[in-house]
Amino acid sequence: MLSKKNIFNLIISYLITFMVFNLGDFASTDILLGIVFIGVYFILEGIRPVRTFCRPACIMACIQTFLYWIYAKDRLGGGMENRLFAGAYSLLSLAGIFALIYIVTAMILQFISGALDREKSIEIEDIDQSLENRIHSSFPFRLFFLYALIIFICLLPLFIINLPGTM
Repeated sequence: MLSKKNIFNLIISYLITFMVFNLGDFASTDILLGIVFIGVYFILEGIRPVRTFCRPACIMACIQTFLYWIYAKDRLGGGMENRLFAGAYSLLSLAGIFALIYIVTAMILQFISGALDREKSIEIEDIDQSLENRIHSSFPFRLFFLYALIIFICLLPLFIINLPGTM
């Protein structure tokens, strides 16, 4: 018997797979879409529900989905002439984009919060630290700069390609 969580995960998996199908220009017979669907479903089954970061992740996902909608407005309709079907196609794609961005953002916020909690537990153990050292160690600056460096390295090819005069 399917529980509410399993049905919800199936719906979210379908929306994300539909978004990958629509934006990735796949054919409906590609086996990769089945792999994406099963992979997303099992990832959703494995993660814990994130209730703490619901509002910030939702706001960030709404903003990013809206900006992507502005960017790819013409591609989301699937090239259909009928406005009703193109609108439904666009809404399904936008729902998949929102679900994917929301899940990833909530997981990132949960991961960073876990790192902050670890830093706070280390801080509590060292009661002899001065106030200056406590304030400095309350935010994991090294971890933050490491993540920022990883993101910058991942975006470096995009910067190089779009740099004026390179293409």
